[in-house]
Amino acid sequence: MLMNSHNEKYQSDDADRIIISSDDISFSAHTDQLKSHSSVLRDMLTTLPSLKLPSGGEEGGQLPEIALCDQDLEISPNVSLFLDLIYGVDLAPPNYHSSLARFQKVYPLIVKYEAHMAIERLKYFL
Repeated sequence: MLMNSHNEKYQSDDADRIIISSDDISFSAHTDQLKSHSSVLRDMLTTLPSLKLPSGGEEGGQLPEIALCDQDLEISPNVSLFLDLIYGVDLAPPNYHSSLARFQKVYPLIVKYEAHMAIERLKYFL
């Protein structure tokens, strides 16, 4: 698994789901956290609970995956910030144009997945 600055904090041993960004970076996540913060993910995970088990399945030690495919929106920097917002990670307010742009780029992803609490957290920074 490729590790970088975007996914290194999302490599939890107690996670029960893997999210794969459109640029093929893996993030460990907790289904309950995803369901409680995103109505779209809640519907997906309720309707398709085993959403894409890799070969070997859970018996082989691999977790179910959610593979994201939007090449513009679901890239690892956006997925990382999206997870930061739904996990309640303390974020520094943007103080440079590039940092503010990062917050603006994740907004469409938050809207797509209907993560209303993340929108409220994001409003604080914008």
